[in-house]
Amino acid sequence: MHFSRDRRSEAGAWLPVIDCWNVGRDKRLPPVSSNEPIGPGASVASEDDPERILAAAAFAYLAGLPMYVFHSASGVRAEQPFESMPWLRHFKTLLAILPRDLPNWEGFDANSDGNPFAAAPSNCHPLYRCGARKDKEFVLVPLALSEAGRSFTAKHDMTCSVHTFPDGGLVQCASVKRGEEFPLKVQAKACVLRGVIAP
Repeated sequence: MHFSRDRRSEAGAWLPVIDCWNVGRDKRLPPVSSNEPIGPGASVASEDDPERILAAAAFAYLAGLPMYVFHSASGVRAEQPFESMPWLRHFKTLLAILPRDLPNWEGFDANSDGNPFAAAPSNCHPLYRCGARKDKEFVLVPLALSEAGRSFTAKHDMTCSVHTFPDGGLVQCASVKRGEEFPLKVQAKACVLRGVIAP
């Protein structure tokens, strides 16, 4: 399926990242591939920010999509060598960070009961705090982060680790008690937060 490449909506450059959520989480549909999403040189609109492209791949898996196609250029005619995009190797790093069966986990948005963190403030788009859960494990991909960061209030005791794009580096680890604030301390537009809820 071809998802939106529109960067002019209220969600701006993040709409092409989050547009797959409703389709991917619709249990009435068969598995869907994010085919030819926005990317470098894509027609209609393009995106060459490694953070946003890798976040789009991570978000697609959260949304329940088993496949994400990197859209290297309009028409994908092999006119540009992959070597000119040195950050492409970070797709392999991303896949190492994410659970292999992530598309099969139960998804949640910012305000879902399954979210291990309290509901998002009203000024935060609910799809900017999406994640997926399997038993006590969860993965969250916070989007559209600002320099001020973002804080989350834990609904359970848990341990968390934070990886940033594009290199997947581990930048933060914490044990958080129920009701405590967990401030993201990242200089990034998006990240991967992996956690385990305490028994």
